[in-house]
Amino acid sequence: TDLSTSGGTPIDTWHYYADNGYYMSSCFKDPSPSWNFVGSTGSQNISLVVCSTGCCDTLTVPNAITINGPLAQFKVKMHCETPFVYEFEGNIQDASSWNWDFGDGTVVNNSTASYMMHTYTATGNYEAVLIAFNNTSGCQPDTFKRMIYVRDIKAEFLSDSALCARATDNIFNASPSQDVYTFGQNGYIWLWGDGTPPTITNEAIVEHEYPTAGLFDTKLIVRDINGCRDTATRKVFSSEVIAGFNPASNYFCVPGPLGFTDVSNSDTTIISWQWAFGNGSTSVVQHPSHNYTQTGPNQFLVRLIAINELGCRDTLEKFVFPSKPNASFTPQGSTAKCSGDSINFIPAFPNHVSYAWNLGDNSTSTATSLWHTYATSGLFTVSLTVTDTIGCQGTTTLNNLVNIQDYPKAGFWSTADGLAEKCYPLIVEYTDTSQVSGSSSRIWDLGTGGAVVPNVTVGTTYHLPGTYTTSLIVSTSNQCNDTIVKTIEVGGPLANFDLSPAVICKGDEVVFRIKDTTDVFTWHWDFGDGNDTIALSPFTHQFNSHPPNGQVSVTLIYWSADSSCAKTMTKNVEIHQVIADFARNGETSPLDTAHCLGPMDIFTNNSTNGQSYHWNFGDGSPTSTAFSPSHLYQSPGTYNVSLSLSSAIGCKDTLVKQMVIHPIPVALASGGDTCLGSSVNLLSSGGSQYLWTPATGLSSPAVANPVASPSVSTHYSVAVTDVNGCKDTASAYVNIIQPPPYINFDTAIVIGQSIPINYYIEPEGDYNFSWSPSDSLSCNGCPNPFSNPQQNTQYVLTVSDKYGCFVVQSYYNIEVLPLSSIDVPSAFTPNGDGYNDKVYVRGWGIKRLIEFNIYNRWGEMVFSTNDIEIGWDGTYKGVLQNLETYAYTVVVETFVDERPLVKKGYVKLLR
Repeated sequence: TDLSTSGGTPIDTWHYYADNGYYMSSCFKDPSPSWNFVGSTGSQNISLVVCSTGCCDTLTVPNAITINGPLAQFKVKMHCETPFVYEFEGNIQDASSWNWDFGDGTVVNNSTASYMMHTYTATGNYEAVLIAFNNTSGCQPDTFKRMIYVRDIKAEFLSDSALCARATDNIFNASPSQDVYTFGQNGYIWLWGDGTPPTITNEAIVEHEYPTAGLFDTKLIVRDINGCRDTATRKVFSSEVIAGFNPASNYFCVPGPLGFTDVSNSDTTIISWQWAFGNGSTSVVQHPSHNYTQTGPNQFLVRLIAINELGCRDTLEKFVFPSKPNASFTPQGSTAKCSGDSINFIPAFPNHVSYAWNLGDNSTSTATSLWHTYATSGLFTVSLTVTDTIGCQGTTTLNNLVNIQDYPKAGFWSTADGLAEKCYPLIVEYTDTSQVSGSSSRIWDLGTGGAVVPNVTVGTTYHLPGTYTTSLIVSTSNQCNDTIVKTIEVGGPLANFDLSPAVICKGDEVVFRIKDTTDVFTWHWDFGDGNDTIALSPFTHQFNSHPPNGQVSVTLIYWSADSSCAKTMTKNVEIHQVIADFARNGETSPLDTAHCLGPMDIFTNNSTNGQSYHWNFGDGSPTSTAFSPSHLYQSPGTYNVSLSLSSAIGCKDTLVKQMVIHPIPVALASGGDTCLGSSVNLLSSGGSQYLWTPATGLSSPAVANPVASPSVSTHYSVAVTDVNGCKDTASAYVNIIQPPPYINFDTAIVIGQSIPINYYIEPEGDYNFSWSPSDSLSCNGCPNPFSNPQQNTQYVLTVSDKYGCFVVQSYYNIEVLPLSSIDVPSAFTPNGDGYNDKVYVRGWGIKRLIEFNIYNRWGEMVFSTNDIEIGWDGTYKGVLQNLETYAYTVVVETFVDERPLVKKGYVKLLR
């Protein structure tokens, strides 16, 4: 109950302290709290601190309350090396007896031991209970409970011993592990040994993708609820196959064969080659040859799938380009000609290396295209043979292509010849009087626009006024003709067209409209880029290529209603020459476009008429707007580098090229342990060339697996180079087991005294230790035990290494002196500085402390113990005693004397 007063502002906080420093109430606003004392028994000092607006006062009432027992508490300790053994350390106060119940059926009743060690026989959860009794205090028994989690942690996992690199379905199963505690998502810790981050999970089954080939130490670490851990390790082999092949040539003639050479490699045997030649044909031969007969495709995508004996596979695709030179040609216009006429022969492809023409009239030519005049009549066969850049030839022969005939002599008369006036409607009859050799045909044009039958005598009626031109065309079958024209009245078609815009970028559209037509029946658009269309207006056309001179000619062809007259009109469309082009590192050698990870790549801009540029390096990195940027790739791969540009007027173009970045090899190396004078076989992998340093003790520094015979333990380093010239390094350690030293040691101790007997050798883990005799030693298999003999003893230490190289015995002679004494300091300073804060009983040959009692000046016993490890701290019933001299009595049992030794004296308590 709070009795505090405040002369001014009211009290705003209360803090009570008791029960060995516990806060009596956690609520600082509670002036009169209740408290259940659980910290200790005996007299209790109560302190109260009250505060008002930061000003505080403290009152302590000594021995304000006495707490009677019993009090039962305990702590639990265990060691992971002995998971079934638990130590129970009790804090039992003011109790006459107590019961221990370890939860597994084992109960110790009426115990007076505060320390218990218990061994459980099986894993499980057990509730340990301590019940303390006081038969005189009248208080109820005190019960303290705590759960004990007995576990025997074991790590074990299942997996295939050989897997495929970069496979995502590699399963690792840790279900065989025992007593794993998965709370907190970290029951299983996987260390893959391949440089990838560890996998920390509460799932027993995981999948892992090894990024490269190699032999990896894969570890599983598990822990139980007590924090104990166990590790399982096994070696996992990650296999890799890299598909590779070379065609005999990237360009070849068809029809014809093309050979392919397999250059695939793997860390195991390749057992299968699956070829697809891009035309529906396949093969399983390692180095096949395939006969291509198709002449249509411009390229074939050849694919090789290489599979090794572990089922690991890789795929590579390459294009090959067939060549069947196009020798076709087209005569411009009809080949049915008249004597003295010329025919223009143009090949379909004007960029072959050579051309050989045979024109059928004993005339030849090597021109790409040509005009040829046939002077005489007859039938002539024309052929063209072309040769392309790789020497492939093609020939086209057109039999009796050219038909040359002589010209006729045209003439006619009409019934209107004698008429002075030619008014409409006017009926006129015309009669053909031409002179023609052989078969012939005639075309009458009577000026009306209507069709006229090709008879010798024809007639028409002119229904509209105008000037008409009447003509007669007499033709042979080759259209060798002669024409006679007489004017009566005449008519014909007229047309024009608009285009917009007239200047464009590649990919833009142009709108065409026909206009100002007179007597136009139909028309045809020829856009000059290989595309045309029928009579539509307006019509929109998109231009998607760059013409050689930046201009394309668009032609409108139109006809009159009777189809006897055809006309054309041509206008130009200008296409801006905005062309993307760049070089990769100069492109003067293969290393410019394919190299190891690390060097910077430089891209040289060779574009035409660009103003702004946008580079994408294909690896997800930020793009660039520099003219000729450089770029550093962070990981290996094949990347598509694109350059997109825009001109000052907004024209755009894009070009894409590839960069190949080879990976840096992963060098692996291992050494081993051996005896002095023996050798170890070093192992390394990851490349095709190897160089070890230092060369000391090696059979050869330039092989993958040399024999090492150094005289001392040595760290070796190996530089590994792969087939691409890319490099990496690894290290290996050779541990040379040296013979253990010989020791002959002599010393003397007082009976009952413990002494360390030490044997120093590094590393300890390489050696085994055995002491004889093992009596009075703290351990037998360690190099540094404590010895507590009761008589003179010679210990023999046998040291052997775990590889069976050497065995050496050392000798330790210990003389035991039969002395006894009791020593107590004359003063101590319990001031909390950690030095001389307690007074203890010490001496020689003490076997057991029977009693150590301390009395104040009034004869009141203020301290008593029979434990030699417990000293007096200067307090009595929790209160620090005054500065004065205290009497003591000590009774001990010794190893030497037949009767207990007794000592009495005085000790001063100082500050």
